[in-house]
Amino acid sequence: MSEAESGDTTETRELVEFITVVVGDARYAFEVGRVAQVTDVPRITRLPRTADLVAGLASVNGEMVCVLDTRAAFDLPPSDDDGKLVVLERTDDEAQTIGVLVDDIGDVERYPVDAIERPEERPSAATGPWVTAVVGAKTTTNGDVAVLGVERLAASITPEQETTQQ
Repeated sequence: MSEAESGDTTETRELVEFITVVVGDARYAFEVGRVAQVTDVPRITRLPRTADLVAGLASVNGEMVCVLDTRAAFDLPPSDDDGKLVVLERTDDEAQTIGVLVDDIGDVERYPVDAIERPEERPSAATGPWVTAVVGAKTTTNGDVAVLGVERLAASITPEQETTQQ
């Protein structure tokens, strides 16, 4: 998508839309095109032998969704507030939809493509296995925004290994 930047209508820059979310004191973002819906948190059924970050399964509009807990993933204590569930679409071959628990939903924000950097190029920004990109503080109004990748979220779902003694 292309839009003219304010002030100079002769220059056009490609913009990417993100929905921002809050987890703890940090802001993160998902590409708008990957977000299927945002909803209140439904009843979640915990699954045995799954990683702590897997909150469980929930029914969202009649579809079973694997729900990930971002607070557990970022080593934050559980929240007393209900938060929100962001349902994300995947582009890989897996059919399972992913739901992500967040503390709050921010705004839809647009950033120029050239303001989006690889995480390793911004060592001061939020990092972690889910972060695929960072929008630098020069472009945003509230500091760096770490972009979370749907496929990286999905890849982090692995059953804990059972230990058996022989």
